[in-house]
Amino acid sequence: MPLIYKYTVTVTETIKPTPTAMMLQSILIVVTAFMAMELIMNIVDSIMKNKEDNKKAERQEKSEKIYHY
Repeated sequence: MPLIYKYTVTVTETIKPTPTAMMLQSILIVVTAFMAMELIMNIVDSIMKNKEDNKKAERQEKSEKIYHY
């Protein structure tokens, strides 16, 4: 009958990030923040443009109603 051994391993060593990894992470964070900012600006811009288009369409409808007898 074979013996089964149980091993308990405790890891005490902390993994320290290398300077290269930290630099890449900071670059990634900056790029992600920039992309998020661009996305938000695009959304706001499209909303503003949509509002302007709606106002133009309303004006067009009003002018058509005035000239339509």
